[in-house]
Amino acid sequence: TMDLHYWISAVELLNAEQRAYAFSQSATEQGCQLVADRLWRREADKPKDQQQWKPILEALQNLADRAFHLKLELLWGCTIRAQIIVLSEYYKNLDGAISVAEAALAQNTADVRIHFLIKESLGRQYLYAQQNEKALLWLRQAIEIDTPAYPSEHLFAFIATSRAISPTDHEAVLHYAQLAANLAETSSGITTLEQAVAYGELGIDK
Repeated sequence: TMDLHYWISAVELLNAEQRAYAFSQSATEQGCQLVADRLWRREADKPKDQQQWKPILEALQNLADRAFHLKLELLWGCTIRAQIIVLSEYYKNLDGAISVAEAALAQNTADVRIHFLIKESLGRQYLYAQQNEKALLWLRQAIEIDTPAYPSEHLFAFIATSRAISPTDHEAVLHYAQLAANLAETSSGITTLEQAVAYGELGIDK
């Protein structure tokens, strides 16, 4: 957490013009996600009896507050997404994750990438909790957002939507699995492993 503190402190030393330039580069989307996800992913890799989620969540909350103050909206949105994941998957507090998501969406940011990340993440948390109707509500909202950003998250949104749909609606299940496979085939941002997941999902659904 200290590395993260030093990094955001360095960002705070930049003037507004320097920050705007630094966060307008092509690598910004993945960079913001990497910064926000690094803490919780490293903690999740530890043995369960060594994991300490309270300081991780506190660090993420601090990062979100500072990013919001600096008007670094995408970094803020990625950090909100990370909080949703930690609260729901590791704190087992879906209600807390929902509150964080709804409060963030109430900020009415104009950046559609943030809306996509938050809605997709919350939809997946509902799916993991086996609340498929609510999962579909949020996942479909996410999918309808027109942005090429975060292709991997789009791929998993399609797969999650396919899984949330009743197996009796085979045509709809197959439709979303096919969308995932199509994205895997056409997007340079999809890894080989993610392609395998998408193609495997389509094969199962067929």
